[in-house]
Amino acid sequence: RRLGEADAVLICVPTPLGEHFEPDLSYVETCGTCIGRSLRAGQLIVLESTTYPGTTRERLLPFVLKACTDSNVGDSIFLAFSPEREDPGNQTHVMASIPKLVGGLDPASTIAAS
Repeated sequence: RRLGEADAVLICVPTPLGEHFEPDLSYVETCGTCIGRSLRAGQLIVLESTTYPGTTRERLLPFVLKACTDSNVGDSIFLAFSPEREDPGNQTHVMASIPKLVGGLDPASTIAAS
């Protein structure tokens, strides 16, 4: 319910590998449905889970749009991907020194996520 109050919603859920080393995106898809139900104009949704290129557009976006009634990416909502950039246990490259990458589905989403 309270997702609609946030200006930005960051998704960082597990994407475990299956038997054939394909990621299980059911957690990402479920998040898309939950977010879509309470989505409001102007919100930014950023997928940060480890996954393959295209997941945001091909797997997350359809679940968000199916669950909400009125949204246009880059017009009323913003959608971006920003992969996790951590290396747990690495003492040389700590989180503060690792650049954060962000890419939106369109120019407006990229600007909103930057």
